[in-house]
Amino acid sequence: MPFIGNKPTAVPLTGADIQDSTITSNDISYPLTTFSSTGIDDNATSTAITIDSNETSTLQCSAGDSNFALLAYHPTSTGTRTIAKFQSNVGGTQEDKVVILTSGIVLVGKTTSGVSAVGAELRDGVSNYCFTGTSSSEGVLLLNRTTSTGDIARFRYNNTGVGDISVTASSTSYNTSSDYRLKENVSYDFDATTRLKQLKPARFNFITDADTTVDGFLAHEVSDIVPEAISGEKDAVDENGNPKYQGIDQSKLVPLLVKTIQELEARITALENK
Repeated sequence: MPFIGNKPTAVPLTGADIQDSTITSNDISYPLTTFSSTGIDDNATSTAITIDSNETSTLQCSAGDSNFALLAYHPTSTGTRTIAKFQSNVGGTQEDKVVILTSGIVLVGKTTSGVSAVGAELRDGVSNYCFTGTSSSEGVLLLNRTTSTGDIARFRYNNTGVGDISVTASSTSYNTSSDYRLKENVSYDFDATTRLKQLKPARFNFITDADTTVDGFLAHEVSDIVPEAISGEKDAVDENGNPKYQGIDQSKLVPLLVKTIQELEARITALENK
């Protein structure tokens, strides 16, 4: 017979073992009030293990103004059921804070899976990983800010902020770090037109979307001209020989475009003044 916490001087537990999966009668509850409270919680006032007719085992701990229900185990159950639940009791109201379902879905601040229920949700396997709010379709990554404008996601490298996504009531901004205090060796004198003329804009379709033709670039043809716009290496593969595809951030081309326009405008002005 397993024990939770410190072993009591007298063992009051009789009957089926907690791992017994053949229980089909009424619920059986084992009181553990003789256990030392330090084995479960320093402030524990009561605990119990329950095995019910649904082959569920539950460890409960009540401590002061907080209640926790831990370890709900369904060894042979079918369908989607709760296998673990973390609760709190604040202000006299007991609430589910974290729920784990037999399907592997983890719910935080919600008890029902799906985008119609507000809260955080993680899904396993080939399912979607999402923070859900109120939405009309499954599979969304939904970040919702309700009280004011500002950051909705922040990105850090080596614990230093390098960008964020911020929102207002009507727009979204994707921001990368650009403060002058982060930069040195700033130069405004470089030849943008010559570099821009090396770029090779193309029209193409992606193999997975043969019916859609788009404008763009081939990543490796840009990497030597604007290397900061390209991620990955040409023809790279992983340890299993699978392709590691290159990517492009086309917004990194904007400074080169602006400088080229300025250079062309200066040439036009010089010709007009002759």
